[in-house]
Amino acid sequence: MRIREPASVCRAVAVILAAGLMLALATTAHALVVPAAPLPLAPSIDTRYHPDTSLNLFANTFNVYTGASMPANYTSKVSLPSDFTSTSTLMSGRMTSEVWQNTSNGNLLFAYQISNTGTVVMRTGNVTGFGSGVEFLDCGILHFGHPDGDVAFDQGDVLVLTHAVTQGTEQFGFFFETEDFDGAEVDRWLEPSQTSSWFYFEADTPEWCRGIATVQDGGSSADEIPVLVPKGLGAPIPEPVTLLAVLAGVGAIGRYARRRSRNG
Repeated sequence: MRIREPASVCRAVAVILAAGLMLALATTAHALVVPAAPLPLAPSIDTRYHPDTSLNLFANTFNVYTGASMPANYTSKVSLPSDFTSTSTLMSGRMTSEVWQNTSNGNLLFAYQISNTGTVVMRTGNVTGFGSGVEFLDCGILHFGHPDGDVAFDQGDVLVLTHAVTQGTEQFGFFFETEDFDGAEVDRWLEPSQTSSWFYFEADTPEWCRGIATVQDGGSSADEIPVLVPKGLGAPIPEPVTLLAVLAGVGAIGRYARRRSRNG
């Protein structure tokens, strides 16, 4: 089953959020920023795209941090490396999750990185297991040591990040494939032996817990991957079957939203 990425459900909201984010990026070239408003669920999904204009993606872009290391006001709290495989044994890798605390306000930043040690590409993935009531304040990728303002695509970057609620489950999605503004496919899959850039979101929570993630190669999903997630209001972690339905739901929402975007 081919999962398509979600596009913005509410174009007007996306334009407003994108303008706020780009203003913040223009003010400080490589700061971890907070958009003008928290990432909303409007009505059920918010989507951010890679800002490299040569990719011809949508205007509501995510942040690219290019500092040499994490800012001084971010403190490392915990790291969790998790090896995974799939029942077919063709897909295997390691997903590392880290938690950093913003000492200025107590919020937590959750960062993820994937290494592909298998023999098939990795196309999409999903992080879930955190409760409701968690606001996403920022999301993007970490390009440590890049020149200020360099947002060019690097192999291993995700193309799309999402915050969604599907079938009552809150989740953070990441995609190495998408469609551009004109509807053409843009595939930047994570190839065997490659390691992704760090991708992240910052949330308005001071606590973390253990959740689960999954990665897809387009035809099958990896076994459950233990990861670190925000501690929300205690929504139960979905079973694997539910996770597959969640990913399918995200793809359906994306196709519907893209049609609305083009027709509107």
